[in-house]
Amino acid sequence: MLERVVAACDGASKGNPGPAGWAWVVADGAETPTRWEAGALGTATNNVAELTALERLLTAIAPD
Repeated sequence: MLERVVAACDGASKGNPGPAGWAWVVADGAETPTRWEAGALGTATNNVAELTALERLLTAIAPD
């Protein structure tokens, strides 16, 4: 049977552009977070923040 894994990411800015940040989380089948990362971007648009979150998530979970 395959293991269920849940991954989510988000980014936001206050103003557009404005102070921005991003985050991602990976949870196991029981929805317990197993890995996460978050960071600030300085001044950026909401789109840059969203795409940064996705890029960092995909980089972190990429197969070796």
